Amino acid sequence: MVEIQLEELGSDEFSEYTKTYLLNQRLDLSEEEAVVIHPYKVKYARELVLTIAEILSLGLFKLFLLWFPQYRASWTSQPCGIDDIEYVEVIDQKGNSSIEKVYKRSFKETIPTSNAQLPVLKSIPCFNYKSLKLYLNVVTVEWVMLSSEAHAFQLYASQLNYFNWGLNTQTVSNLRQTYGQNLLKLEEKSIMRILIHEVLHPFYIFQLFSIVLWLLDNFFFYSCCIFMISLCSIYFAIKESKDSDARVHSIIGESDTFTVIRDKRKKQVCGDELVTGDLICLTNDERKTCPVDGLVLSGSCLVDESMLTGESVPANKYALEELSLDSFIKNAFNVFSSHVLHAGTKFLQVNSTLEMPCYVITIRTGFSSRRGKLIRDLLYPKMRVSQLYKDSMSFLKLMIIFSLFSVFFLSLYLFKYNAPFSHIIIRSLDVITILIPPALPATLSIGIANAVYRLSQGCIFTSNPECISTAGNIDTFVFDKTGTITEENVQLSHSYVKDTQNNLEVAQNAHQFSMSKTLISNISTCCQSLQIVDGNIIGDPLELALFNYFNGRFINSFEFNVRPRDALFTVMNGKDGQEIAYSVTRSLEFDPVLRRMSVIAVGNNKKTPMLFSKGAPESILDICSSRTIPNNLYHLLEILSFKGFRILACAWKPLKSETDLQQISRGSLERDLVFEGLLVFESKIKKESRNVMNVLNKANMHIAVCSGDSLWTSVYVARQSGVFGSSLFVYVEDSEEKYELIRSTDDEVKFKLYNVKEDCYLSTAKHTTFDYILSDENSAIAITGGLLRKITESFGEEKLRSIIKKTKVLARMSPSEKSKYVELCRVFQSNVGFCGDGANDCLALRRSDVSVSLSDTEACAAASFISQKKSVLDIIAIMLEGRCSIVTSYRCFQYMVMSAIIQFSGTILLYLRNYNYNDSQFLFMDLAIVFPLSAAMSHFAPSDIITSNAPSSTLFKKPSLFLLGLLSGVVLSSQWLLDVLLVKLDSTSLPTWQAGKSNTENALVSCSFLLTCLQYVGVNLIINRKSEFLSPIWKNKLYVSSSIIIGVVCLFICFLNNQHWVSKVLHIVSLPISYRFIIVLLGTIPFLVVYLFL
Repeated sequence: MVEIQLEELGSDEFSEYTKTYLLNQRLDLSEEEAVVIHPYKVKYARELVLTIAEILSLGLFKLFLLWFPQYRASWTSQPCGIDDIEYVEVIDQKGNSSIEKVYKRSFKETIPTSNAQLPVLKSIPCFNYKSLKLYLNVVTVEWVMLSSEAHAFQLYASQLNYFNWGLNTQTVSNLRQTYGQNLLKLEEKSIMRILIHEVLHPFYIFQLFSIVLWLLDNFFFYSCCIFMISLCSIYFAIKESKDSDARVHSIIGESDTFTVIRDKRKKQVCGDELVTGDLICLTNDERKTCPVDGLVLSGSCLVDESMLTGESVPANKYALEELSLDSFIKNAFNVFSSHVLHAGTKFLQVNSTLEMPCYVITIRTGFSSRRGKLIRDLLYPKMRVSQLYKDSMSFLKLMIIFSLFSVFFLSLYLFKYNAPFSHIIIRSLDVITILIPPALPATLSIGIANAVYRLSQGCIFTSNPECISTAGNIDTFVFDKTGTITEENVQLSHSYVKDTQNNLEVAQNAHQFSMSKTLISNISTCCQSLQIVDGNIIGDPLELALFNYFNGRFINSFEFNVRPRDALFTVMNGKDGQEIAYSVTRSLEFDPVLRRMSVIAVGNNKKTPMLFSKGAPESILDICSSRTIPNNLYHLLEILSFKGFRILACAWKPLKSETDLQQISRGSLERDLVFEGLLVFESKIKKESRNVMNVLNKANMHIAVCSGDSLWTSVYVARQSGVFGSSLFVYVEDSEEKYELIRSTDDEVKFKLYNVKEDCYLSTAKHTTFDYILSDENSAIAITGGLLRKITESFGEEKLRSIIKKTKVLARMSPSEKSKYVELCRVFQSNVGFCGDGANDCLALRRSDVSVSLSDTEACAAASFISQKKSVLDIIAIMLEGRCSIVTSYRCFQYMVMSAIIQFSGTILLYLRNYNYNDSQFLFMDLAIVFPLSAAMSHFAPSDIITSNAPSSTLFKKPSLFLLGLLSGVVLSSQWLLDVLLVKLDSTSLPTWQAGKSNTENALVSCSFLLTCLQYVGVNLIINRKSEFLSPIWKNKLYVSSSIIIGVVCLFICFLNNQHWVSKVLHIVSLPISYRFIIVLLGTIPFLVVYLFL
């Protein structure tokens, strides 16, 4: 809901509409994206001051304001009326701010918006934000987005001859100005723009500052190396940005040409030139990609929506029969509507004739279309800031505070010894560059990057790498049933038909379905949405299984007394030597709410049309005459559902031929049908499903199954796959015991008690309350979507939390109910994962913290992970990688912090004597020790086992802080002890204080350098001790070899003669053998003790 805060300021330009206000508004751009808009007017005097400051700072201040635009807005803005708005500050949900320039537009007619209409004015303020255009409605005084859907209907309804005339040239021009071109391509970014807006980060500015400082301190070689490394980093960042844009453009592809009706004739136009309200005429040979979102007004077509939904089954799109505003808008916003075409979907087949051409009206273009929204998500990803990143920034602030104290202390100390002012400044700033590693926050992405690579090797791809660390802390995982836990392909196990006593009897094979006994074979072959594409029959796997079982085949309707224009298709099946053909003249498509579909069919040997219906048993029972319902139906349904079968019911009735069957409503047709029989399907449980559930149960994770099937079937699948884990009993909602559609209005709900171990139902009290169920610790709950809605509205937060935590099966769940359940889990649990495989799971996939799509298509664009192997085992791999990435990133962060503390402890003690490390020593420490060890430790693979413990998601845990404190104490005490010992043993040979110049070649500097090298290795070994979330150390061959080589080299250098070339390069002076042994003891023994202690 839009929340608006208004403050009166006084102005008169729009006084005829409203008073003038300063508008601060929260606006929902979509279900998942909201922004706060602050309009303002510039104070030009202050703007001039900023410009001067930017010039004097050589552009650095301007760069700072690009990173933090809110400071520019707060400094230069002033309150203004709606007629004076020059800029708006837009703040997203993450607190990121951007400044957008406001310009004026005029309209010659009223334009519909999301909740009103823009008036006809000469100048209406508007601005662009992330490829969206927002306008200020001066009547309602709020920022709005235009409603192209309502505008499209206005264009259709305002012309009586719309199908013959289409839009005129002037209207097309006005619409293109209003909504923009149907383009998803952005202007090519220049290298300078990428450098300024995307690459230049405070990290690089701090790095540049450090390089300048090191050059002033005569560290030329070290500065040049760091400068070259930074340039390489910038180059690869620019290259990655270019490659990313190229990938987006490759997804968009080139636009095809389409036939549209404009100026009373057909024209060929490029897809990029289509506008809202354009009437597209599709031809039968159309095999192109739909360039816009559109609504089918006549004809039909078959499209591949896999790019958008991940659904491998093609979707039929039919003409919208009720062309009222409410129906038009309702379908335009319904993702699952069978009348809406989405941009990015591919036409597989178009049914267009002279009498019934396939017309599509454009309702959304550009970034407002479905594909445009997906491209926009790629261009402006919604990054989730992990807790680790937040903690790292907090830790960095603490280190900044500590460095400032160190600077203050060192400055006073150097001032006491009459050091030159320039020397004090350089040494003080040196401390900051040492103690605050600029790459510290970046280390958190190392583990994620390696996890992304390993997952891609296993054919698991991610659109949001930040979700990998979230996957490591998942504590609730929700699964779709069909195609996820069970196999996608279903088989007809057996069927039931009515006998002469009005009881259902089993029919084991297809040959028992003769015309003399039942119409079930004709219902099965006629009541379907299969299509022939390139000679192959494609469609829903269940319908395809039925069609093949009854030997169905499509034939040419010219062979029968049915006009082709009246028939959608003609099918035939032959049983017992009889050949029966039916031509389907109208199809009432499957409705996910009604859970059934129907067709009107005419037989070749009959003139009476028939209505055939097929769907969920309770849905079919709702439209059947009670006289035709078999006596043993309810008992049979309960038995079959209990055994886990998937059931469809069939019904039929004759229709009056003189009735206009094309115009009569669905509600009037679907009533008083004759119940015909049951089709029983078996969908086998995937072999790996039980293994996955066992692993998750052992890890003490909450598991739930969300399904659209019946409750009993879902409970059976949950038991067979091991969802219930250690639960001994399951309280199963009994509202479906007789497939009644009207639920009890009692506050208490009936439950059946299911014994998981014995696989049987037990008797329970007549009314079992939720309080009683929640007190049973060894039980779980199985409910339907209807009861979920009821308890969500009725119970308080604590009770609802307990019910959600105990619920493991949810059946008869619609897509929106699945999404609602995931949202409830997110509210009451920490992190929620969802695994699905189709379009009906998209809403839940979007709502979950971590979503896995078992699809080999490009999209299920809603999912954060896509498994091309379609294996539920990939969930385990994702969680293991998530845990590994958290621990690896955390350890890399710890090591970078400790590396800074090690270098700080050595340099600060040297600074107190006006000594310092030399150029080559700094370079050796950073490039030969810290960098290789950091890179090697990031390559730890995940453990093979998911334990019940989860890695810490925060840096501020007592064990972690204790370890950092302990290691810091060991490092500082060792350096201090070395300093004390060497000064006591060799005080006469150490150089005296030299004002303005630091000595870099003496025994103390050489000993401190050698000790520091050993400390780097020792700290790294302790940080990378054994972890239950990582593979054993010996399996990381890169780390083991690197640690051994670097450790041996450091020991080797400790005992080198000062005449050796390595000693000369590193400026190591001649040291007595006793000094060398002291260094080795101080650099190894303390860390060995700590390692054994931990």
